[in-house]
Amino acid sequence: MNIPITVIDPQSLALYELNGNLYSGQQLQAALRVCFDMAVSYAMAEPRNGGNEHIEWEWLDEVAELADEVMADRMDEVTQEARDNNEYVEETEREGEED
Repeated sequence: MNIPITVIDPQSLALYELNGNLYSGQQLQAALRVCFDMAVSYAMAEPRNGGNEHIEWEWLDEVAELADEVMADRMDEVTQEARDNNEYVEETEREGEED
């Protein structure tokens, strides 16, 4: 499910700062779409909404691709955050520890 996005005033799509990073209006619009689609996905899985507690991950793949586009210049930071959270160690680092 995709919500339509309409640009009301293309001239107002300047740069916006968030946590020291600059984003265009288009990036912020796409980020809102990602948030909406993720919220809908979880709501669809909610039993109180008729769902079966199953997230449609295939549907979220498209949402994740859009998120990657929005965060393009920060994906290294996103990847590192995920690895830190998962306590991930790259294979080359593990080999160095074994020596």
